[in-house]
Amino acid sequence: MKKILFILLIILSACSNPRTDREDLIIYSPYPERFIQPIVQDFEHDTGQRVQVIHDSTRKLIKRIEHTPMENRGHVFVGGSLSELEGSRSIIHGEIQPFIYMPSVFIVNKDLIGDIQVSKYRDLLNQDLYKRFSYPNPELTNTGYQHRSALETIYNKSQSEKVLNCGVKLDKTADVMEHVISGRSYVGMTYEYTAMDYIDAGYPLEIVYPSDGTIINTDGIVRINGTTHPKGDDFIQYMLSKDVQRHISDVFHVKSARKDIPFKAYKVLKPLEEINVLQGGD
Repeated sequence: MKKILFILLIILSACSNPRTDREDLIIYSPYPERFIQPIVQDFEHDTGQRVQVIHDSTRKLIKRIEHTPMENRGHVFVGGSLSELEGSRSIIHGEIQPFIYMPSVFIVNKDLIGDIQVSKYRDLLNQDLYKRFSYPNPELTNTGYQHRSALETIYNKSQSEKVLNCGVKLDKTADVMEHVISGRSYVGMTYEYTAMDYIDAGYPLEIVYPSDGTIINTDGIVRINGTTHPKGDDFIQYMLSKDVQRHISDVFHVKSARKDIPFKAYKVLKPLEEINVLQGGD
């Protein structure tokens, strides 16, 4: 009997203890699995720490965290624009660190676009593109939010609504890409990494950096407010390290936020110096 009571006390003690190294480090990220998962696996291999990644759009993840009791929240958010994360201060702890730069671009189906000119946002008002371009919901996705911000900055809110009303609103950035490669849309609003990923997969697509202004999204990484994990800061430093930043630049062809990791030319991707940058650092 005493032995049983002793075992029960050990179990109760373990349940009441705070999070330990053995527990999963929980990461929230809007990045595709094929981008974030290999980096996470390298961290797990190097440290022995298990990591669980919760995927969804930036805005859905933020809402999910807001509605989660503080003691049940995960530990680190990686991805999402600095401005969006700054606007959700109640769920984050500490300083948001710049992670990568992500230009917002058009993706064009070269087999379908024909002679239709698509080089800037205003071109989307062409009657030949009415309901033939798609964009991710600005209320649900950071990609849609950034493209709408670009339209409102270049023109105004009324003109932005006019352009978007001519297109097809979808729930996810991935849905936009599916619409374009399937031919349901000739043009889609997306961001550089995803567009290049599909081009590398062999789809007949073209990246267009809007000439009337391309918004540059600075993605961030930050701790979540409400919980702590002994490996949380280690993970952030790992993701920001020169070796990892060089790796993701070389392998995934994204633009590192580190000044000591220069952009490497790759196929149709443009360096920031060759883009009509509308906004940077947000």
